[in-house]
Amino acid sequence: KSWISYLGPRNRGRRADKPITPDLGIIAVMKESVTLNLLGEPLVVEGKAEIELQRGLNLIGLPVRDQRIRRPSDLFSLPEFDKSVTALIVAAGSDFKVLARAGDSGDFELTGAEALIVIAKTNAVIVLKGKGWTTDTSVSVD
Repeated sequence: KSWISYLGPRNRGRRADKPITPDLGIIAVMKESVTLNLLGEPLVVEGKAEIELQRGLNLIGLPVRDQRIRRPSDLFSLPEFDKSVTALIVAAGSDFKVLARAGDSGDFELTGAEALIVIAKTNAVIVLKGKGWTTDTSVSVD
């Protein structure tokens, strides 16, 4: 429901310095390439996970590997997503691409390590079905 900038050590102990929780997304702007090793378990209950969208900008990840969703644009095949979302913004190298439907340029194969910016016109809950991603947990950030 809010966007907060954490600008390194000078922000320690302030509003942006908080524990990582299921409803917290992170966008990192790096000075140089690094590799992050992320460990954790997806929030899955009986093979289902939810993404709660708020009207406006949302930063989401896909907590489970849902067989219906192989590319970001496949999210538009889910009725709750399609009727609630205006656009999906994805990183494509050092650029950002806007997807509004399947086939738009910038679409790519998902690996489970992506963060997606969603512009929602209404609040919505998107239910995903599947298991947690089993890909390498190392993420290269440029």
